Amino acid sequence: MRRAASLIAASFALVAGLAAASVTLKKPAPDAGPVSVPAPTASAASAPGWTDESYRAARLAMPDVSDEVALFVVGDLMPGRGVARAKSRHEANWIFGAVAEAARAADIAVANLEAPILAGAPIPDDSQRLRADPGIEEEIEESGFDLLTLANNHALDAGLDGLRSTRDLLEGQGMLHAGSGENEAEARRARVIEKNGLKIAFLSYADPAFTRAADRARTDRPGLAFMDASTVAADIASASASDIVVVIMHAGEEYAEAPNDAQRGFAHAAIDAGADLVIGHHPHVVQPVELYKGKPILYSLGNFVFDQGWSEDASRGLAADIRLGKEGVRGIVWRPLAIGASGRPSFADGEAAKIVQERIGALAASAEAFVPRDGGFGNGEIFRSVLAPPPVGNLSTVREADLDGDGATERLTLARGRLTLMRGGAAVWSSPEAWWVDGFAAGDLTRDGKQDLALSVWKPGDYGSSKPFWVTDEDLDVKNHFFVYRLKDGKLEPVWQSSNLAAPNCAFKAFDVDGDGLQELVVAEGAYDDRPGCRAAHLAVWRWGGWGFSNVWRQAIDGLEAFDAVSAPSRALVPR
Repeated sequence: MRRAASLIAASFALVAGLAAASVTLKKPAPDAGPVSVPAPTASAASAPGWTDESYRAARLAMPDVSDEVALFVVGDLMPGRGVARAKSRHEANWIFGAVAEAARAADIAVANLEAPILAGAPIPDDSQRLRADPGIEEEIEESGFDLLTLANNHALDAGLDGLRSTRDLLEGQGMLHAGSGENEAEARRARVIEKNGLKIAFLSYADPAFTRAADRARTDRPGLAFMDASTVAADIASASASDIVVVIMHAGEEYAEAPNDAQRGFAHAAIDAGADLVIGHHPHVVQPVELYKGKPILYSLGNFVFDQGWSEDASRGLAADIRLGKEGVRGIVWRPLAIGASGRPSFADGEAAKIVQERIGALAASAEAFVPRDGGFGNGEIFRSVLAPPPVGNLSTVREADLDGDGATERLTLARGRLTLMRGGAAVWSSPEAWWVDGFAAGDLTRDGKQDLALSVWKPGDYGSSKPFWVTDEDLDVKNHFFVYRLKDGKLEPVWQSSNLAAPNCAFKAFDVDGDGLQELVVAEGAYDDRPGCRAAHLAVWRWGGWGFSNVWRQAIDGLEAFDAVSAPSRALVPR
């Protein structure tokens, strides 16, 4: 996503760590329980238990696994009519203020735009022809959205001029759109977004049952892509070069609590043809989720932004944080929405959230989350579905980040323990062959407004040339280290480097835990007994103190493999 301001870090690690042995620990929050750094194992003696050669051989024997893409999806976004009037009485970005952080935190965020964007007269509340004023596209983009679907029954409410204006304005903000075109081929063409080394294709369709026949794109006529079970297979086949195919349908009966035969038939046909995920909207209410041949169908996410406060059911919606891997959907965190009378969404909790969960059905289950409270974390609850856990192995990924703030992105490639930094097509830096890098994160970890690059490195656990004079024994066992670098004048320079850590990181993320606008380091910590793998035993939060990282919270978690960072409202960290 285009997030120069938010600095939400891209981060990854399957067997990496931070529980620095040499760092001073701060007192934890009162409800967090005692802080205890796991003691070094017996292999921490001067004789190495894992040599450089034995560790590397064990890692090379592990399979290569792909990175993940975080997809945030919501339903119908209608920023006109009563929403526009309410918006005029508030500050900029008011509409999305309570949910934007979640969209920005994702790699890709998608919504269905239910109104063309074109200048015109105000739309009365009882009008069924919708329109939104120019300028809203800027707020949508600033709130984190990357792709808007246009295949819906209101896309041509302002005629072809409105549809073309909408597309031009979205493109002017760098956003993609799907489901419309100057002809049928363009309307049915998949829009592809590449993130983290994965290509995700999006196809968007409108249900002909309630969409004007004249709105359908033809060979020689602009318009929308229509749902057609007989042609969706060809569209999916045309996107076969992508790793994941997402089919989005604007379908179903308004205010119906269950999908109809047309929704089910088209969704099943899409998955039979090779789609990995089907997402729906239009009914204005949340409908059940189905697992068909192991692939999820979200029949209706309901409303996202809509002025239908007269309906209690239409004032509830659903957002979903979806984890995608090369093999398909790995997991979903369900985010129930409460939509105010003026159409503004916020995340729901308590009884309101449980009502949405019940509507979703058995696929969504309640799970433990860790919610910030009084400076620490307490147990909370969130709804989630783990469909396929991430495979265990050596992470292979490609990420882009503007590390030096010059407006140009650098390319970071991790493969088989080697991290390479590319700038302008040329390699600027590669990790030494003696290191095994298994995770990295770009973010403002040193809390000074500049981007850092953090690495999880496995290497023999000595101090190197910086060994303190009072340390007499060398620890040559291969252990985990945490290094922080910064790109300056085209060169990657070290900012901070740890000695061998007391406990390895199984995963880490740069994340603003307490909402103060500054990032903490959130870590799933493991034990060296599990080398070359990592089974996390603690979830911890570390904070930069000007000279190193201090632990501010830690809690034991049985069987944690990794975690999802979920933003507002609860900012919960959710174990997988």
